[in-house]
Amino acid sequence: MIGCRLFYDKKSGLTLIANPKCAATSLKKSLMPHVNENIHENAITQLPVPATTDTVFFGIARNPYSRALSCYKDKIAKLTPIKKIFCERYSIDASRPLSFSIFLQILSKDTKPELMNPHYRPQVFNLLQKHIVPTFLGRLEDFSTVAHFLSRYNVDFVIKAAHATNSSLTYRQEITSEEALLIRKIYQSDFDSYNYSMDIGSSYIPTSDYNIQSINRTVKSVITLQSRGWDQKKLAYAAGREEDRCNWTSALAYWRAALLFTSNPARILPRIETCKANQVISSA
Repeated sequence: MIGCRLFYDKKSGLTLIANPKCAATSLKKSLMPHVNENIHENAITQLPVPATTDTVFFGIARNPYSRALSCYKDKIAKLTPIKKIFCERYSIDASRPLSFSIFLQILSKDTKPELMNPHYRPQVFNLLQKHIVPTFLGRLEDFSTVAHFLSRYNVDFVIKAAHATNSSLTYRQEITSEEALLIRKIYQSDFDSYNYSMDIGSSYIPTSDYNIQSINRTVKSVITLQSRGWDQKKLAYAAGREEDRCNWTSALAYWRAALLFTSNPARILPRIETCKANQVISSA
């Protein structure tokens, strides 16, 4: 959940905390100007998790109203892999149309928002707010400040909006009062943390934040594992090997480490619970 959000560019010394539906494609492209296709796939290998905390972390936040609408239009209104993930999680027929209102109603009842897909998960989880205070946190609505920050590290901001929906321009007219209420409920933490107005008619744009950077122990653990050659695949393999040997304590440790790297924690959490249960049984 942490490693899959971090993208380090050795040339500039910048590490992007990727926040889907918040110019993530443009920011990765800016750090990889020579890459013209398959931006996200190439970023995995060309912008790896940093090997040290001696790097400048940055990210971008977005108005929760426009982000929710943009995600729905781009990923849920039509049949996409993200819609399939959504429907699988909430036991819905993916072939049936899904309205924006129903999409929000379903999300509003989810008691574990941290396990949502990153495209519609609250931004506080994508931006690793509990773990990182970045040097810079920009705002999607203020590209000029983001571009200025990047220019300080000799990076040209390239806007590559392959999935643009124009929701930043239209959300005030498109979102109903009932939908706005649901968005405020789902994304309360984002409104509070990033200083966006809950008044959907407001044109206020929060200022970008420059901070004294701090990184907590969990992120440092991810960086240490990565520097030693561990990733989700290797950790999951090691965990399965320990399960086969009924070494539940070791398997649990490996699964917990693998959890730090995955974008789909829902698949690993059941393995963690199984190890916990078997650990109790074996020690009884």
